[in-house]
Amino acid sequence: MTIEMFSTVFSRPRARSARLPWLLLVLTLPGLCAAEGIVPVPTTAAIVKHARYPAHQVGQDGTGYDGHYGVLAQYAAGGGAWKVGLWEAGPGTLVPTDYPNDEYCLVLEGRVEITNRDGTTAAFGPGDSFVIPKGWAGTWRMPTAFKKQVVAFHTR
Repeated sequence: MTIEMFSTVFSRPRARSARLPWLLLVLTLPGLCAAEGIVPVPTTAAIVKHARYPAHQVGQDGTGYDGHYGVLAQYAAGGGAWKVGLWEAGPGTLVPTDYPNDEYCLVLEGRVEITNRDGTTAAFGPGDSFVIPKGWAGTWRMPTAFKKQVVAFHTR
């Protein structure tokens, strides 16, 4: 996050702000940061790496989505145990069966409709935040192009 965005996210009153304080804790824990100073992680940075999810993780929803996504790693610490970056894809549907890490997400653009394995659903748009737990399985439907900023924690 840029310093400007950081102050905006944590200073404005929001109904969902109760979900954000742990991020402050992660960003201020001693020993986690590899840099000695503030590291900008702009939300408008260009996505430079592109890849494609395996066909079995791409839902057939009539959009023609082929699993293509873009990612930009912006910061890593703890020997790569946690990373900050941007991810974008869609419109289309993904069907993950075992999410590889715990991940905090801040929606920057678009919308995502999530259906958990137990059938419960939630929808998120710009400014909303949520956490995907490691091992999560369900449906990730993006009715429009979607972009998120992520803080991912990778356990070994």
